[in-house]
Amino acid sequence: MASCYCILAHVVQRCDYGFLRRPPFFLFCLLQVYKLVEWKGYPRIKLSQELPKATMPGRKRAYRLYGKDGKALVDYISLATEDPPVADGDGVICRHPFKQQQRLKVFASRVEPLHHLVFDGSVAMEEVPKDLSQTQKYVLSQIHDSFPESITRYNDPEVYNVMVSLDLYQSLHATWEKEAPLEELD
Repeated sequence: MASCYCILAHVVQRCDYGFLRRPPFFLFCLLQVYKLVEWKGYPRIKLSQELPKATMPGRKRAYRLYGKDGKALVDYISLATEDPPVADGDGVICRHPFKQQQRLKVFASRVEPLHHLVFDGSVAMEEVPKDLSQTQKYVLSQIHDSFPESITRYNDPEVYNVMVSLDLYQSLHATWEKEAPLEELD
């Protein structure tokens, strides 16, 4: 398998492509998986026979909600049009996207947005690590500092919840009902 190097701004990433020696940048972009979630302001959904494989419609924002001990409690996804969750407020009502019975109210002491602008066109908005070891140290420290050991252990780890807002939950199921074909019986 041949290797190639893709230069993105001043970061060099090593990529394996099989027979391709030096694919152009546009081809590198085409090798990614893209799923349409909105078209001309309307939410879109990728349907599947299994509901958890469907995409969540609409533009979204993701947040990590932390408890008083500084450890992550849950990741929370909401529509981009919704207000962000507030720490030390009345609590955030969270729904499991596909299990109707599973919902909870989280009282977070800290809320961290998970999406932030890294590149604006070709301009880096923040300093990008120059080597892989810096990135590895950053990720390992995040895992160790942010998550309880019960989630990161190798043997019998607990499930880490990724929940959605009530509006996103309703949008997901309304779009599913609207777009899913009906079986017809004669």
